[in-house]
Amino acid sequence: MIEAQDVGAVSGLSSINFDAIAKERIFKSIATTRLDSLKNLKQSFRDLHTRLGRPPQLIDYARFDVVDPVVIAGARGNYWNLLNSFKVVDEVPTPAEDKALTFISSEFLNGKRPHELLLLQHLLNTRSSTSESGLRRLLESAGAGADEATIASLARVFNLEFFTEGDQKKYGSPILEWSQEGISFTSEFARSLDESQMFSDHVMDVVDTGLFLSRHRYQWDKQLEVGKKYSRKDVCRLLNWKSDQKGTMYGYKVDVYSNSCPIFVTYHKDNEVSASTSYEDSFLSENTLRWFTRSKRTLLSKEVRAIVGNHVPLYLFAKKDDAEGTDFYYLGQAVSSKPVQTKMPGDGGKSLDVVTMDLSLDTPIELALYDYLTTGPALSDNAQGSESKTDAEAGDPKAQSRRPSGVEAAATLF
Repeated sequence: MIEAQDVGAVSGLSSINFDAIAKERIFKSIATTRLDSLKNLKQSFRDLHTRLGRPPQLIDYARFDVVDPVVIAGARGNYWNLLNSFKVVDEVPTPAEDKALTFISSEFLNGKRPHELLLLQHLLNTRSSTSESGLRRLLESAGAGADEATIASLARVFNLEFFTEGDQKKYGSPILEWSQEGISFTSEFARSLDESQMFSDHVMDVVDTGLFLSRHRYQWDKQLEVGKKYSRKDVCRLLNWKSDQKGTMYGYKVDVYSNSCPIFVTYHKDNEVSASTSYEDSFLSENTLRWFTRSKRTLLSKEVRAIVGNHVPLYLFAKKDDAEGTDFYYLGQAVSSKPVQTKMPGDGGKSLDVVTMDLSLDTPIELALYDYLTTGPALSDNAQGSESKTDAEAGDPKAQSRRPSGVEAAATLF
């Protein structure tokens, strides 16, 4: 991952620094290279197996920093399925176990919020219920936020209310019962843990690995951390939205329930993006972005008034190019100023209303990240393929699997 403090270095067993020409060559190559292909993952598995003298667990990938555990677990929904496809184990999870493992692997393994993992760890260790007040004490003792909005968010996540209909179908039944009487595993999930050692081991491995990644990558007292990468879905969850609205968020969205407005900027636009969505967002400095609202908006539009008047906190995210996938760097909270209603070209030569303004960050973007985002041309048309900005902004899951993220890919290319 390109961290804000270390752009230009590849994280792994060793660090590799490279000059601007080599860097640009890497960026142009990563879009067409499937670094998460099963062939590459299987070779990584074999290498770590040889090194350990046993089949690796997810925690081993994290400890030795060879492959992101999120990538290897996600290749088949969960790591148990992947081991079966590698013919390492003959047994497969039951349909219910498969959905439960896929749920905790897909949603919590990345460690971007430790709260769900801490609760699961506590329930796995105690095998007894806890109360919401007990949960608050657990989170506070770990240095994680435990306000009312976050607790309510956890409940919506575990009862699957937060997720889209497609995700709810993929994840099956909730694994927790959450009520005023207490929080506990459902009887079906608890029975699977008791009756299948393989299932229990995989669940614990996901939880342990997620907490390992969370401790090493994130600060637990922050909802969002400047310089870290988040998808739209991550942002909806971490800002305690009622539901995952990545499919309708596009460039930004004012959410009244959570009192927040995340803004997502793709700095280098695909040439195939339609005129009506090809905004000329540009950094004026490390502190300020000249930003455009969606087209067909004026200073009288409800969402624009909320942003212009700074009636809602603005959270600014940016990525260099759609080839990076669905994740954006969080740049910090911003304040809007100098709003101007103007026109932008639309499809078919039409002129469309739009509002432009300056978004000023509380703290300047770290210089290495600023240079990375703003310098160099966008990737070539051939390298980028046919994905449009709209696909990426809608949270297309295929975009992430097709395109590795940033310099993360560089070590595999050489």
